[in-house]
Amino acid sequence: MTRNSKWFSSLDPVSCKEYIRFGDNSKGKVVSRGTIWVNKSFVLKDVALVSNLHFNLLSVSQLLRDGFEVRFKTSLSRVLDS
Repeated sequence: MTRNSKWFSSLDPVSCKEYIRFGDNSKGKVVSRGTIWVNKSFVLKDVALVSNLHFNLLSVSQLLRDGFEVRFKTSLSRVLDS
């Protein structure tokens, strides 16, 4: 999830009203969903464009489903492809 529409290579408006509830109980509206190309081998699919989002959120389980490996260390994380 992100609120930066400039990162998307494609965007499709959502067909129904969809909201994300944040930790402080406020809500952000899902405006669109689309694809973000990080590089040739790292493509984020089904990314939500959300209003009022103050941080970019990445789904580790979605990355794993898409065949990536995710490694965490104390001060960094890495997303690896095959």
